[in-house]
Amino acid sequence: PATSRGDVDPPTTDPVAKDIVAPNGTVMKPCGPAPTGMACIPPGPFIRGNDDGPSNEKPKAEVWVSAFYMDLNEVTYAEY
Repeated sequence: PATSRGDVDPPTTDPVAKDIVAPNGTVMKPCGPAPTGMACIPPGPFIRGNDDGPSNEKPKAEVWVSAFYMDLNEVTYAEY
């Protein structure tokens, strides 16, 4: 189903889910199972910036990112 803005289906972490296609035609694969200690950041749009904030936050824009994995915890100096 489309979102209320008429976009593509919302992102999902279901490994059998269909691909998400960005407005420029880039095909973004959904997440598979996350490695231990990591979480999937699903593909799709997010709002970057702010039109009402400091000049280094302007302009507000919709940006699309591919799926990626992020550690659940910060990396310590010892782990690095």
